[in-house]
Amino acid sequence: MIERRNPRVGLLPLILELYDQSMPELRHKQGELVSGVSEALSTFAEVQGVDICAREEQVRSAVAGFESAALDAVVVLFAAYAPSLIAADALAGTELPVVIFNTQVSYELDRSNLPEELLRNHGMHGVQDLANVLLRKGKDHHIVTGHFSREETLGEMEDWLRACALKRYLRSAKAGVIGGSFEGMGDFQFDPDELQAAFGTRVEEITQEEVAAAMEAVPSSTVEEAIAQDREAFAVDPQLSDEELRLSEALSAAVLSKLESGGYCAWSMNFLELGTGGILPTVPFLAASRSMEQGYGYAGEGDALSALGVFIAQQLCPPASFTEMFCMDEKNGGVLLSHMGEANPALAGGEVHLVRNDFAFGDCSDPAVPVFAFRPGEATLLNLAPAPGGGFRFIAARVKMQPWEVNLSLQCPQGYMRPEKELSEFLTAYSTCGGSHHLALTYGDNAGKIAKLAALCGVEYVRI
Repeated sequence: MIERRNPRVGLLPLILELYDQSMPELRHKQGELVSGVSEALSTFAEVQGVDICAREEQVRSAVAGFESAALDAVVVLFAAYAPSLIAADALAGTELPVVIFNTQVSYELDRSNLPEELLRNHGMHGVQDLANVLLRKGKDHHIVTGHFSREETLGEMEDWLRACALKRYLRSAKAGVIGGSFEGMGDFQFDPDELQAAFGTRVEEITQEEVAAAMEAVPSSTVEEAIAQDREAFAVDPQLSDEELRLSEALSAAVLSKLESGGYCAWSMNFLELGTGGILPTVPFLAASRSMEQGYGYAGEGDALSALGVFIAQQLCPPASFTEMFCMDEKNGGVLLSHMGEANPALAGGEVHLVRNDFAFGDCSDPAVPVFAFRPGEATLLNLAPAPGGGFRFIAARVKMQPWEVNLSLQCPQGYMRPEKELSEFLTAYSTCGGSHHLALTYGDNAGKIAKLAALCGVEYVRI
């Protein structure tokens, strides 16, 4: 199981030292703002606070403490105006992402008491001062503006801080591949060194022999318990034999065990190699779907890059699923989404069937596959692809998933979507900007969340 970890952030409040000398009561009053912001951030983040800083050495000490604690980001808060140069060098010198929270005490100014309002709500020009200097120093930083009590403001802050947390996580993350990549598919081929340079993430081989050994170690009681749960949770096709289901469940448990023990966040497998290798008894399509239910990233055909893209979507806008655009429906302006037998049942719009897939690409036992239709609603497609000239590119597109009656004869998960643009314009634009043929599907308008991670990692971003 991959948990969605809350961001860990340092809150750095600033004030002008002159105020401590001329009106010391202001620091106490503005402590209410600091407490309010800390409490608001704590609804989705672990917040490490410090006293309001008025001098450069105080800021340096605070930032050093945040670094020592290996936090995900620094949130700068102007308790009142503070000059940029007490903080600029320390912030420009840290590798921690910097998010400036441009907020204040009052949501609405009390016009009957403007002198007090002016005194307590004038941090905004400190934001402008600091942002100007950080920009000139070449320090990437990000600004969220709005009152800390507003849902939309906190949502924007949460998106930035979750992206910061994910950036740190990816620096030590691993994706695994079983069976190599599908021969001849070039759109997801990439240089592993470039992946490490961009995200820090490594790709490792998981051998079929390792999975087979893990399968031997799966207790029979674990398999029988899983089968009992299947019969409660799913509509199990009577044509799926007990032995076929038992093999798929044992293999699923083995794969999940390898993912957990190996510390992988995402994985992929080449069904053609696994189905013909004679090492594994069936193809782990059920494991793919189960792993996505548990928060892992997954993509088919040995595509570790798209598996990482699905994991990123799982972290930023869960739940997410692997999918693929299969067929155009030009008359109705839509696309049929599907794949061999892998999708996240958490996105199902109705009953999930567990069926036997008549596997035609090898001599292994027919695998068990969950079959369902993706639920209708606003959604976002995400693609992580190699970029022209090196590096990577995030591509995001808003779509609308349509009602779809599941067709069991397909023996695979399925869904139907319409893009915002006219279909031919959308598909041409997607391929023109280098979108690969494997995708992540999430619900809601999540393009902005992906754009934030792209900005933090220095990766290209395209929205269609």
